[in-house]
Amino acid sequence: MSRKLLVFPILAASVFLFASSGFSQDKSVVVKGIVESIAADGASMVVDGKTIITDKAFLDEAYLEAGDKVAVTAENTDKGLKAISFEYIFDEEAWPISQDEGFQDMPDDSDESDLGAE
Repeated sequence: MSRKLLVFPILAASVFLFASSGFSQDKSVVVKGIVESIAADGASMVVDGKTIITDKAFLDEAYLEAGDKVAVTAENTDKGLKAISFEYIFDEEAWPISQDEGFQDMPDDSDESDLGAE
């Protein structure tokens, strides 16, 4: 009988530890949107209404500006979301140019009558 009383608290503690571990919670998120503002000191930026903690070195390396369309990977910290990395998002209509659209307006410089003539 005493073994049964001992097993239950150990089992309950194991379940609690597993449920509260980092295994069940993802610490990073991706915020997609337009950079709305960047703090003058480079300490933070606002993307899609969410404030993301940055630093001057991150922003200098990234060349981010207000109006850029980005996907920022950020880590949840006790102070808030902190930027880890980012990617620019390009409009699908503008990039990439399809093969059919790419050279329609370019002049044709291949005038064969000029070949060999100097």
